[in-house]
Amino acid sequence: MNLWLAAWIAAAAHAAVPVLAPATVGEEVSVQLTDDDGGALAGETIRIVTAPGLHSEAERGVGITDSQGRVVWTPKASGPAILYAGDRPLVTVEVRPALPDASAIVPFLLLLVAAIGAIAYGSGPRGARS
Repeated sequence: MNLWLAAWIAAAAHAAVPVLAPATVGEEVSVQLTDDDGGALAGETIRIVTAPGLHSEAERGVGITDSQGRVVWTPKASGPAILYAGDRPLVTVEVRPALPDASAIVPFLLLLVAAIGAIAYGSGPRGARS
């Protein structure tokens, strides 16, 4: 799933940071920066701060926007994160954990059903099995 975010840099210095729909660990998020007139902001350095305000807070560079004002970010950990363009906060993102692959769950479910069947068979009346 490719999530597109149009982050507009507010003219006011104390503008509120908008909240983006949740992203998912391991799935690309495309960020596009535009000015107030809708023009692309190329060459902006984008960085991410994860777990803002917590002891485990971490910051890393995402990249520099291309000629279309875009950069791609792939979340590595779940939890809150704030995207910045330079020193300006752009948007707050809640990153959800990745869901397990369904094919990994199927063998476990089959084993569980077999175990329940064995317990049910073993707990029946003894005379009924002969």
